Amino acid sequence: MTRYDYRAVDQSGAVSEGTRLAVDVEDLERTLSQQGYYLIHAQARSSPNGSTDSRKTSGSMSRALVDFATQMSGLLNAGVPLLEALQSVARNAPTQELGKVLGSLCRIVESGTTLHGALAQYPRIFPPVVVNLVQAGEESGTLPDVFEELRQYLEWMHQLKSDMRQAMMYPSIVLAAVCGLLVLLFTFVIPRFIPVLAGLDIDLPGVTKLVFAVSETVAEYWWIGLVAGGMVPVLVFLSARYVPWLADRLDALKLKMPVVGEFMQLLALARFTQNFGVLFRAGVPILRCFRLCEGLVGNRVIAKAVRKAGEEVAEGASISDALSRHAVFPPMLIQMVAVGEASGKLAHTLRKVSVFYNQEIPRRVKKLFGVLEPAITLLLIGLVGLVALSIFLPIVSM
Repeated sequence: MTRYDYRAVDQSGAVSEGTRLAVDVEDLERTLSQQGYYLIHAQARSSPNGSTDSRKTSGSMSRALVDFATQMSGLLNAGVPLLEALQSVARNAPTQELGKVLGSLCRIVESGTTLHGALAQYPRIFPPVVVNLVQAGEESGTLPDVFEELRQYLEWMHQLKSDMRQAMMYPSIVLAAVCGLLVLLFTFVIPRFIPVLAGLDIDLPGVTKLVFAVSETVAEYWWIGLVAGGMVPVLVFLSARYVPWLADRLDALKLKMPVVGEFMQLLALARFTQNFGVLFRAGVPILRCFRLCEGLVGNRVIAKAVRKAGEEVAEGASISDALSRHAVFPPMLIQMVAVGEASGKLAHTLRKVSVFYNQEIPRRVKKLFGVLEPAITLLLIGLVGLVALSIFLPIVSM
């Protein structure tokens, strides 16, 4: 949620100004309309930590949030009042940063602000999905159950990041070693053979000339490669962030890549079903579930499909029909959602789909890196063999 400075008028024309928390401008306008005011201006306001948008939390903070949800769930289920539960968790916070934030939350809640309103003031720590889950729990009176749901959700996110990090570690080390070996070969080893073989009174083979030419180029212009290797990813990242059409193209390209594209799509769908299911079970309205999930799937192409599906649902389509109009959603997901809608057990069905994706992702990770590891090894063997061949062919032909 975001804090807005707003200006509104009532039916008599009296102007009212103030600050409110809302999911977006439409949500703010709807809230004011229910109170007899017409919104005429709204401006997003910076949060206490200097940002209006949520950011990814660090690994330690991610684990700390899991502990926070676990403790809150246990205390609230035991009948401890909300403020006392917050104060208890703040005293035993796993990190100093979270302890300070929870201490501030206690003071904000004690002053009369709702818990979700207090959480929304720290978007760097508590992402929108957390704020909306807590809001749904407060409005429905099921806050203890929502914190248990939140604990499972945060645990899933933390485990997913850990699995990805662990799976990428070995291929990354191997790839870095290959790059280091190539630099060593072309800047140190091969240049020592160039004057020796060039001094022989023979016509050097084409492969030898090629390797020598590459070696001389690398030895002379290695700094250009170093600068480009550091600058290109930064430029691509900044361009994708500030040039929407480029970001769309890059995300579309990711989905079309062999092996990797299928995994990227699966990961985005897992995020969609997990987040949508958690929000829906907590009582968040369906249209708000779509709006929130749009920013959580991690791919702009699929996010665009989620947004359009939400608009189609708002126009009267069923969820399954809306999803079926977009090719990024697989038939299995559409069929499961249709069954859940027909049986009135959509929340249960979404949980089943989430479980399927949670089990499928580790298998796909192993499959993905099972292909990459031998590919990197074969690439290394091929390059080393090419270099060895370029050196021994002239010697053998003497």
